[in-house]
Amino acid sequence: MLNTTIKAKFIDARVVLSPIPAAFTPLGTPVDQPLRILKISNTTDQNISLSTDGVTIHDYIPANGFVLYDLGTNRASMGSTLQFPALTQFYIAADVITTSGLVILTGIYSGV
Repeated sequence: MLNTTIKAKFIDARVVLSPIPAAFTPLGTPVDQPLRILKISNTTDQNISLSTDGVTIHDYIPANGFVLYDLGTNRASMGSTLQFPALTQFYIAADVITTSGLVILTGIYSGV
């Protein structure tokens, strides 16, 4: 019988400690796997902007909040899945330089 089990695997977390500047800074290294689920937690004392190009604000994460992107159940086109591609670099910037806390990126991908 064909084994069709696909395991969910975590990438290594990316962590940036305060102070986080008002200019975009990389959120760790680029992701090394295509991500189906992505969570970014902001435990800092300031609101954070999120970008994938280091220039454009793509989302906003409130102080002591998080965002969760669950792309695993959505279809991009016939038979394909929606995901953040491997080597995507995420960037963050604070509204005002943070004085405490950290920002953590965690992700899940399909493995065997």
